[in-house]
Amino acid sequence: MSNGLFAWRVGLLGMLGFLVYVSPSYGQNVVSDGTVGTTVSGNASFIVTGGSQQLTTLFHSFQEFSPNTADVLFQLDGTQSTVDVVISRVTGTNLSLIDGRLQLTGGNNPDFFLINPNGITFGANVDLLLPGSFFASTAESVLFNGGLSFSSREPGDAPLLSMSVPVGLQFGNVARPITVEQGSLVVNPGESLGFLGGDLQFTESLLNAPEGMLSLGSVASGSQVGLDLDTFLLAYTKANSFQDITLDQGTDADVSGDGGGRFQIQGRNVRLLDNATLEASNLGPIDGGTVTIRASEQLEVTGTNSSDITSAIFVNVFDEGRGNHLVLDVSQLLLSQAAWIITDTEASGVSGGMTINANEIFLLGNPDGNEAATVLSSGTFGTGRGGDIEITADQLIAQGISRLTNDVFGVGSDAGNGGDLKLNVGSLVLRDGAQIGTGPLQGAGGDAGELVVVATDFVEITGFNTSVAGPLSSGLFSTAEPGSTGNAGNLSITTPRLSVVQGGKVAVNTVGDGDGGNITIRADEIDVADPIIDFTGAVSGLVANAVTGSTGNGGSLDIEANRLTVYNGGQITASTDGTGNAGSVTIRADDIEVIGQSTNDFLGSGIMSGSRTSADAGSVNLIGNQITVRDGGSVSVNSLDGGAAGNLTISTERLSLNNGTLQAKVTGGNEGDLNIMATDVILLRQNSQIITSATGMATGGNITLTAPVIVGLENSDIVANAVFGSGGNIDITTKGLFGLVFRGQLTPNNDITASSEFGLSGTVAISNFDVQPDAGLVELPASLADTSNQVAQGCTGGSNRFVATGRGGVPVVPTENMSQALTWTDTRDLTAFLNPTQGDVQVEVPDVSTDATLAEANVWYKNELGQVELVTANATVPPNFRATCSLSPR
Repeated sequence: MSNGLFAWRVGLLGMLGFLVYVSPSYGQNVVSDGTVGTTVSGNASFIVTGGSQQLTTLFHSFQEFSPNTADVLFQLDGTQSTVDVVISRVTGTNLSLIDGRLQLTGGNNPDFFLINPNGITFGANVDLLLPGSFFASTAESVLFNGGLSFSSREPGDAPLLSMSVPVGLQFGNVARPITVEQGSLVVNPGESLGFLGGDLQFTESLLNAPEGMLSLGSVASGSQVGLDLDTFLLAYTKANSFQDITLDQGTDADVSGDGGGRFQIQGRNVRLLDNATLEASNLGPIDGGTVTIRASEQLEVTGTNSSDITSAIFVNVFDEGRGNHLVLDVSQLLLSQAAWIITDTEASGVSGGMTINANEIFLLGNPDGNEAATVLSSGTFGTGRGGDIEITADQLIAQGISRLTNDVFGVGSDAGNGGDLKLNVGSLVLRDGAQIGTGPLQGAGGDAGELVVVATDFVEITGFNTSVAGPLSSGLFSTAEPGSTGNAGNLSITTPRLSVVQGGKVAVNTVGDGDGGNITIRADEIDVADPIIDFTGAVSGLVANAVTGSTGNGGSLDIEANRLTVYNGGQITASTDGTGNAGSVTIRADDIEVIGQSTNDFLGSGIMSGSRTSADAGSVNLIGNQITVRDGGSVSVNSLDGGAAGNLTISTERLSLNNGTLQAKVTGGNEGDLNIMATDVILLRQNSQIITSATGMATGGNITLTAPVIVGLENSDIVANAVFGSGGNIDITTKGLFGLVFRGQLTPNNDITASSEFGLSGTVAISNFDVQPDAGLVELPASLADTSNQVAQGCTGGSNRFVATGRGGVPVVPTENMSQALTWTDTRDLTAFLNPTQGDVQVEVPDVSTDATLAEANVWYKNELGQVELVTANATVPPNFRATCSLSPR
């Protein structure tokens, strides 16, 4: 096979991004082009001398540089002792295949640059023996200040430099690939590796620059890239666009060391596949800096669903120096199949944490809950503080067994605290067991950081996964695990719409000695529904629990919304099953609805603070315009094993119960009170209850209701009961109480009872809130009025008669009732009283009133004001008749 045919085939494969292995029997070509004094000697191996030195930069130029498996030695002589940069260009048309040793001696620990615009491929036997850094590029030319360049396409003399440091690289019409197949490219500690070309492909390879910089850049044709030789950082402000970078099949790119090293990776699609790893961990006391990955389209880290070896990015801390800060600036982040991105600390050094900016983030875990998880984490295993995670994205979707965490693993009183986890997203979706959380894990001593979620569109938490341990809810968590002494962190959510359904969960729990955190939610609309019960017995929903075995106090929930709906068994709870007290639940919303039961009718929808131990329950406070509890829903404060129940306080315009319950229940502890104030109405229908209940020696709680109207219908009750203790008191203040009647015991009607089975019954007081007892008394006048002018004088004494005919008008005896049917009738002859000419007389009507014939009322009706009036129907008055107290002249 001719060398030309071989070169053509290798070049084609390189352009297509395939990985090439070339047998040692093929030709080996290192040929000078004669432009800058480069001399090449040898055959089985090559020695390169000469070149052109400008200041401290040495230039070499080759027609061919494809040594294959042959070794190449760049040998600088004594006159080149100040050289700190060696730049080698290829001006021919063939790619460079390097599958042997590449060595440089002499000079001032120079960095080595290889520029071949036709492509570069490294084989399995490549070995770098260089005193300085190594940089390979498929750019056409190296740029210097003053518009100078060292070009492969326009070969000529070396530029006359005023400054010896290169400042950039210029690509031509095609940006060719760089590939590494099973190769090991290693430089000395503190030195750097750089690869800048079209597509970059690293397969089953090692890239190692301990404590140095790893620069990987993939750009399109015509791009210009800036270079800082001191840091090996590349500037892409003049890059036209980008191409792809792939690390796969176990490729390991590692810059770890004292100070952590650095990496800078920029491309269109950046992929770590099939157990490829990228690491920049701090192994010493020097503080780390910043490591970055930028992808104009996608960063993909995909594992093999294995818990042992997986694709990963590690930026950890193993000493006292601060860790590197990881920055991911991508259009889309895809983390899947048990892949990891980790910025933990396992020592006294502080984790550097991470910042992720993306349009879309997908964390995709195994659908099987028993398999390894996809993990994005910045925790602490040591005494150093865990790093902060800050994520900004238009959309974040986590699905399956995937974890976004800032956990605390360190043991002991000096264990480091966890960092904060902050999500600023458009939408957040957690499905099928995906979890985001913070917290001290089992036995940990540090406190968890804050979990803050701000979503401008919505947060949707739905579903669960199954494992041998039981169901795993999707959710947002801050949990202090068993044996931990640290506190769980606080959790806050701000979003227009929050949906926690079908086993989804938002929880701050303690299972250890530390306290649980608090939940704060600010939303326009909140839906909580369709819960599950996990392997700990905890119910999904919005939850702040102190779990069995814990000694810390449970957290509280503070919720503000325009509309809150809890339905199909949904739960909002603050409870304790440990020795610590439960927290409280406070909800402020225009419209609060607690509706229905779970699909199996096992669990009613509820808002609750409770205790199942001797610890105290917290209180529940609801503030809203319209509060509805119906179809088996309940709002309650409970203490079931000797602790005190909290109080249930409701302030609303309208409270509506329809087969709903408001309850304060206590067993052996102190009572819980119900305080309800409505500015419009309290309505109870269909077996609804407002109840305080006490068993054992506990005293029943008091019930205070204040509303203009209180209505009870269809066997609804207001109850304050006890067994051995005293029954609670019921105090009702209202303008109108309808349907509800005080009774000594419950009946099928609408009852108000305050009783104790074996103790003292409570009292019931009902008052009208229009009466103001403290308004004071009205002072009456001290002297009586003069009655001399209060009696009419119009009738002459002795001129009046009273005639009773029959039984009309009066009873026979004063004690007998007057019959309604027997109305009074005047049977006298009235002609003597009539004046025929009276109708012609002008009568001046008095200002006060006119005399009228008096007639007994014989019917009644309600007027438009709802008042009852007694009136006379069909009264007959003779025409022109005027009653007087005196007879007409005889």
